[in-house]
Amino acid sequence: SLMWNEERQMAKEAIDKGLKIFWDIDLGLFNALSFPLNCDTQFRSLALSLEHFQKTLWEEFATHSIGICLYRGKIELGEGEMINSSHFTRWLSTHHLIEEPGDERLISLYSRDVMSDYLNHLREYLQGDIQAFALFDVANVADPILSAQLITKEKYFQIAVGVKGYPCIGGELAWNSETFGLGSISRDLLEPTAWPKVALCIPCHEVYLKDEITPLYKALGELLKKNESFRIIPESLLAEEWNGLDCVYVLSNKINTKTERALKGFEAAQGTVIRCL
Repeated sequence: SLMWNEERQMAKEAIDKGLKIFWDIDLGLFNALSFPLNCDTQFRSLALSLEHFQKTLWEEFATHSIGICLYRGKIELGEGEMINSSHFTRWLSTHHLIEEPGDERLISLYSRDVMSDYLNHLREYLQGDIQAFALFDVANVADPILSAQLITKEKYFQIAVGVKGYPCIGGELAWNSETFGLGSISRDLLEPTAWPKVALCIPCHEVYLKDEITPLYKALGELLKKNESFRIIPESLLAEEWNGLDCVYVLSNKINTKTERALKGFEAAQGTVIRCL
């Protein structure tokens, strides 16, 4: 119901307790939509729901609110939630890729692009000063490097991302998991974990076959073997996120000019750069 009577009462009770409100809006994304994601009528309906929410509850409780969560759920689309096979084929062509049988990694990256485009487009229907969130559960993704590529800020540039499963991979919030110095959203009070001093710096925006970044996986294996705490950051955000780091692993054959300049700055600040070959 768009009357919001129950939600309004809950909001008032929260304010009476001195609490801030985190609005979690269930838009049916992505497994409960009636039509494929490329249905314009369906998208307009979702956008109108957001506009209605802003004119009612948000205007009433804006000063007591943290933001709006547009999505909470798994990081990947299910098979029935994809747009269609021809759209995936065009995506492969755009990235000059050929699908290999059983290569689920490419499907995951395609899924990321579809989800981020959709959520960023929905974000455009929120007022500019409203903080939008998306909470992703990556616990079922066994590969932390892939997980980092799936939630990268380079894709969710208008949305603050919360992560459950691998707190080391980034995001602005930890969702029901270790915080690593981040903010957290949870029904329980979580103690912050010490911020890791080692990081894997990975290319996130581009789509690479796993074989192309094998050296990073070797470095990941060494860190896991030593049981060393680490985090994963996109190479484009290195200069923003190197605070507290002593050592960075990078993929030597994929470094662009901007990243190389950032690495020189990191080394000038007494940081150690390990180039993976």
